[in-house]
Amino acid sequence: MRELDLLIRGIIVGLMIAMPVGPVNILCIHRALEAGWKSGVISGLGAAAADMLYGAVAGFSITLVVQFVVREQSWIRFFGGILLVLIGISYFFKRPGPLNAQTEDRGSAYSDMRSAFLLTMTNPTTVLSFLALLAALAWGIKGSGG
Repeated sequence: MRELDLLIRGIIVGLMIAMPVGPVNILCIHRALEAGWKSGVISGLGAAAADMLYGAVAGFSITLVVQFVVREQSWIRFFGGILLVLIGISYFFKRPGPLNAQTEDRGSAYSDMRSAFLLTMTNPTTVLSFLALLAALAWGIKGSGG
């Protein structure tokens, strides 16, 4: 029964982190609208892979990696913030094209997945939300006699 409780708590934590619309979600939506649904799905897979990596770290209690993320969170937040600002600036200065125009080949599926993965891995909101929710989850397990 305890395993089922942990599974349900893990699903809730994952949904709490993945559901709010943030910069990565906007990126996936933008790519789906601009380059087609396949590009949006592939970008989403990149973001999901990064979330899965964070979830695996939490699920397998790899304390070395968690301690590294906590210790280096200022650098992770710094570079993630720079990445978010650069993406925002590039979208700000990008001239909108006509809605019915054909989109040119803008890169490979690997490029879409890689950029969404890296953005999710360095997104300060993702890092901090995983740290906060997993700490609360661990406290709840210890507090309930676990």
